[in-house]
Amino acid sequence: MKSKTIDKIAIISAVCCALHCALLPILIGFTALAGLAIFKNPWIEYAFIVSGILLAFFSLGRSLRLHHDHTPARMATIGVVVLLISRLEVVHEVETVFTVFGALFLALAHVKNIHAVHRFREQY
Repeated sequence: MKSKTIDKIAIISAVCCALHCALLPILIGFTALAGLAIFKNPWIEYAFIVSGILLAFFSLGRSLRLHHDHTPARMATIGVVVLLISRLEVVHEVETVFTVFGALFLALAHVKNIHAVHRFREQY
């Protein structure tokens, strides 16, 4: 699979993760859709995090060998670290903020990666 395709999948996944974490508590709290509580399952959140890490590893690692721009990998590392910190009990009160920030940082890393690959291909 092409790196650009993996990047696009990763962007969609990270944005879905951010929306899931930001909007689901509001939907559950303000609607009669209490059945949505199943989506607050920690395993779903861990699946988002693991898929984000795997997609970043494969896509950014592959592209780094091509364009040698470390910025996307650094951004993804920051996003993953923030996501992992969000899982700690000590930040429970700001968990949503950390999770959304981490997921969006991962998405931006993939956008930056797409641009880096595009710039490299224009040069050669």
